[in-house]
Amino acid sequence: MKQFFKNLTFNKICSIAFITLFAVILFLMAVGGRHRVITALRNAEGKSIVEIKDDIDSTYNDGVYRKFDYINLCGLSARLMGMNELNGIIKLNNGHLSDIPGVAEYDEKNAEKLYEFKTYLDNKGIDLLYMQVPMKGGENSGLNPEGRDDSGEMLYASLAASLEKYGINTLNMKQEIKESGADYNESFYVTDHHWTIRTAFFAYSRIIDFFNENFGTFIDAKYTDLNNFDITMYEKLFLGSHGKKVGAYFTERGMDDFELITPKEELDSELVFDIISKNKVRKGNFKEALIEESYLEYGAYFELNPYGAYLGGNYALAKITNENAPCDKKILMLTDSCGYPVISFMSLVFKEIEYVDLRYYRDSSFVDVLESYDPDIMLFAYGMPRVLSNDAFEFFEKLETEPKRE
Repeated sequence: MKQFFKNLTFNKICSIAFITLFAVILFLMAVGGRHRVITALRNAEGKSIVEIKDDIDSTYNDGVYRKFDYINLCGLSARLMGMNELNGIIKLNNGHLSDIPGVAEYDEKNAEKLYEFKTYLDNKGIDLLYMQVPMKGGENSGLNPEGRDDSGEMLYASLAASLEKYGINTLNMKQEIKESGADYNESFYVTDHHWTIRTAFFAYSRIIDFFNENFGTFIDAKYTDLNNFDITMYEKLFLGSHGKKVGAYFTERGMDDFELITPKEELDSELVFDIISKNKVRKGNFKEALIEESYLEYGAYFELNPYGAYLGGNYALAKITNENAPCDKKILMLTDSCGYPVISFMSLVFKEIEYVDLRYYRDSSFVDVLESYDPDIMLFAYGMPRVLSNDAFEFFEKLETEPKRE
């Protein structure tokens, strides 16, 4: 027995402790899970087999005893064992978390459809800017673990080339970030797929620069000067979508700091945030109308999403009005969550900005929104996975070709 304890190493002790703790947690999960499954089965009358299965999965998973502690424990165990993949998430060589990379062929059809959309807008006198949103990693980044290459870099470069080929106004944010001297690989959250709020602010500033140079806006540089904004730091607040799958300890870099960027009094303005798809209106200054501060509370790392503090949720259709804005042009933005902070900052300079998130918009055709709103500028800002999906441009089938205005 003495020899046994003598031969114990730190790693062996940790392994024994983890195995014991796992056994206890699994026992508690099994005991609690049995009752939850029985409850789901009792409510199964009139449901299909698939619906019953989904109910059981949801009921069981939502009620797992100390579920988040279990996820953290799994992540820490995997890290101590030297694993760089867990639960569909990969740890890059810089400690960032990402989806496990895949391989895909580039298809130019979406760029062709975007060109059709440009032609449609040209006929209506509406300017178009496509903002190419960057993505983590890529085959040429040197960040993927050995044996884990993906086609992300090739897809991004191929799309950029196609957009140039078709003469579409494009803001290549990967290129813009690199040319600014910023560290591109640190432009994203460690535990999430989104770019940081500071990077989103930079994207906003480049959009305004592009509009001033090409679309006849005359917006003062003070609106894009970060010195005119307050930055509130929330240290180790954010566990992103990747981190929620593997816990806070899978990467040695831990949870993310979160910066809340808001305008100082000189630039602040009274805003009306009309969440059309929810029949809800919020009014007040920038923070009152656009920031959901309950998303910034400590302690609920797995439940809350600090990135969602900007605009306070995923909305299918919404509009922000600023009667005191320096520019009276109307902006229509087609975007997903990557664009939410950008929209927030843009509300400081444009009288009206309406946005549509096609992930949720089901009420009518996007073209109906465009026809009704009649914008001066159309801004397209979708993340790469959405842009390259087969259904990204379904609404193009409903385009009309005749001019709407001079």
